[in-house]
Amino acid sequence: MAILLLMGIGLQAMAAPFQANTLKAPQIASNGITPASLPSISHLPLVNRTLNAIRSASGHTVNDARLQLAKTTSVKSINSIINALNMVNSRVALSKLSNTDKATVMSQISSNITWFEAEKNAIQSSNDSASIRMDISQVTGQWNSIKTGLKQETGILACDEFDSRLSNASRASSIASQKIQSLNARGKDTSDLQEALTSYNSHLASATTYSQNARADFNNINSPSTADASYSAGLKQLNLGQQQLSASYQDLVSMYRLLLGNNVTINSPSP
Repeated sequence: MAILLLMGIGLQAMAAPFQANTLKAPQIASNGITPASLPSISHLPLVNRTLNAIRSASGHTVNDARLQLAKTTSVKSINSIINALNMVNSRVALSKLSNTDKATVMSQISSNITWFEAEKNAIQSSNDSASIRMDISQVTGQWNSIKTGLKQETGILACDEFDSRLSNASRASSIASQKIQSLNARGKDTSDLQEALTSYNSHLASATTYSQNARADFNNINSPSTADASYSAGLKQLNLGQQQLSASYQDLVSMYRLLLGNNVTINSPSP
């Protein structure tokens, strides 16, 4: 799969497979299975129009209060971008990339953060509307050039995380199936266990479908015009998958209780 590389303030991709997750079954809990929503900052061009609208009739001066409002809006937008980049940085740090690839990707993300910080400082310190409009235009163009890759890669990373949990859950299913077979061989009534396992596997199958749908949505992100819609669609599919995985967890609890008694306590998976 493509792994994000933000080269300076540009965007490139490099093929690098993820390694298999090594968590032990039946642990299926994990923190933050879905990526945080990256900002679209589609409102940024509105700041340009705001600056144009607040010129005096002569066209030579700008109302100071409204200029300050435009600057404040721009700074908030850039802060949203920087927060999004920091979020991606955290995702990469927790990913299964090699240490070398992690260092490369995180270095390029850092370069982007530095660039956006510099643009933010330039806007904050300027009182010239033309300069501010130019800085806003550059920020908007740069964000549009990298957000497509950011949204795709953060989505795919989230799918990889979710799929590793599904893999662990499948291992739990295998363990339960083996236990049921063992009990059957000893002449035990396993009908309740089998019913719980069937329900468990059904939820896992649905979660797997949602994960596949999410990956398809994220892979469909190929231009700024499709980035936001496809990213949102992928997030929705992952959230639906999480609901199915949470439902499967209740079946897992039921199986443990049938096997070990009603005093069994298992930590709940993260939402």
